[in-house]
Amino acid sequence: VELHAHSDCSRLDVTPLLKVIARYVSHTGRVIVRGTYGAAGSGTFVAEGASEDIERKLRTFVEQQIHHIYLVQVMFDIVATPNVQMFVEPDTGAIWCVGATDQRVDKKFSHKGNVFPSTARTLAGMICSARKLAQWLQTRGFTGLAGFDFVEYVHPETGEYKHIFVEINARVNAATYPVFLMERLNAWQAGRSSPLIKAFLSAKITTKAASFSELQEMHSRFFFDPCAGRGVIPYNTGRLANGMCDLVFLGSSREDVEYMYQRFSCIHAKSEIP
Repeated sequence: VELHAHSDCSRLDVTPLLKVIARYVSHTGRVIVRGTYGAAGSGTFVAEGASEDIERKLRTFVEQQIHHIYLVQVMFDIVATPNVQMFVEPDTGAIWCVGATDQRVDKKFSHKGNVFPSTARTLAGMICSARKLAQWLQTRGFTGLAGFDFVEYVHPETGEYKHIFVEINARVNAATYPVFLMERLNAWQAGRSSPLIKAFLSAKITTKAASFSELQEMHSRFFFDPCAGRGVIPYNTGRLANGMCDLVFLGSSREDVEYMYQRFSCIHAKSEIP
């Protein structure tokens, strides 16, 4: 659906979008509206509830967008939101999967991090789809790294697990550093007969620590221990000057890193209290 301005050019007319939403919302009670561009969920709107409430929130969403062509889809209950990273070799033309993780998103689909391994039942199909998309990009001269976002859901009528392609992440995305960090660390671990890392969880935090040394002083007990093959590694630490940082929790299983993240979050919250 493409939106245009009212005749007086004062604001965009959202009526065409509202009509499409009304047509689809009866299927599951929720509709997802996707813009042509948006980082970390900013281009996504979930329409549900009373029509007056939908219209008010939709107008606010549209006013925040740069482009005004929208995709409207029936929204099913989401099981997993994987990201598959593919690499197109510039010299040989070979294409391979370099990583597949589940995205951690909130109810508004704002990205909060990634977790490996993925729990998606249709992951093999997603990787196959990502390969075909990478081949399509390759025919248009693309080489290098690209990420492909998918959604896995349970079909409400058949009960089958299905997946759909959502969007392309050009080049590096939020999962790239943790994926390659785990790969590099495991090469180091294997060379020293230390425990291999089998899972990770990445997260964004706000903190009063203004430098890496301050963050280390606060949370050194959680920092990565090569002998154990688990722990936390901070990255994007240049953002600490603005009170933000990214972390990757490394461990032996998905359950291990999720528990580590929960424990860290509780202690970190207490340390931030003045």
